[in-house]
Amino acid sequence: MSELYEQARAAMQELVERAKLKKGQIVVVGCSTSEIMGARIGSSGTLEVAQEVLRGLREPVEAAGGVLAVQCCEHLNRALVLPRATHEVVTESNGSTMTNYESVVETKAGEPFSAYVLLWNNGDDGITTVEAKCDDAVIAQKIMAVNGGNWRVVELTLTVDQPGEHTITVGDLSKTINIIE
Repeated sequence: MSELYEQARAAMQELVERAKLKKGQIVVVGCSTSEIMGARIGSSGTLEVAQEVLRGLREPVEAAGGVLAVQCCEHLNRALVLPRATHEVVTESNGSTMTNYESVVETKAGEPFSAYVLLWNNGDDGITTVEAKCDDAVIAQKIMAVNGGNWRVVELTLTVDQPGEHTITVGDLSKTINIIE
């Protein structure tokens, strides 16, 4: 899998350099994990391939201060997924300074927003509960059925009433969001 990461990173690094990507510019990418693995589009996508490719694409874009937008497949109406905002993170170590740009999600207190997660079932047919937590408190849950060897996109509608930075967690995925008044 690291070969996929390296290939995606190298291709995106070349694009970033040739385009002279600037802070805040958006790079839109659409690809098929099935086709990456040599199969027909939409026939055999895997989460592992998607994660490696996405990691390779994000790093050069975010290092340049750009924003990566990913176009979903036809099963998800070809939706465009991108962060709502970015912020600059400056770190200093051993006399050198490094600047990176991280995505930030921002929404208003008390206003519902959607979180989408990919639920993958590597086992037999089954039912599971998908929970979303805000700072370790459950704020939404859905009971989902997923056939063995398949996946589903789960949409959770979340509301956070308290302004400030909060951590939203679904399964082993976490994201810091900023809730404004």
